[in-house]
Amino acid sequence: MAGMRVDLLEKKLRELRAKGVKVKFIYTIPTGQNPMGVTMIKERRKHLLELASEYDLLIIEDAAYNFMRYEGEATPLKAMDEEGRVIVAGTLSKVLGTGFRVG
Repeated sequence: MAGMRVDLLEKKLRELRAKGVKVKFIYTIPTGQNPMGVTMIKERRKHLLELASEYDLLIIEDAAYNFMRYEGEATPLKAMDEEGRVIVAGTLSKVLGTGFRVG
């Protein structure tokens, strides 16, 4: 497993563009993706950033699980972003309040 199939996303973006639909952003959990903890490989991360540039979109990188790795490091999308297209969303509740919910 290597994370999101960016090639399939590219195909879908092409189809939507042909129909006149403008996609504004992509939401992804590239590291520790639920439910299996899969991490997107670097080549797919690069491809995703290329698509963001080509289709003029933002990427919302959910970084809630970046700290949960058993080996190696995964480069965050934000660290690879040269055009300012990645917005990072993190959380403290995964670290400090696992299983604790109010409401």
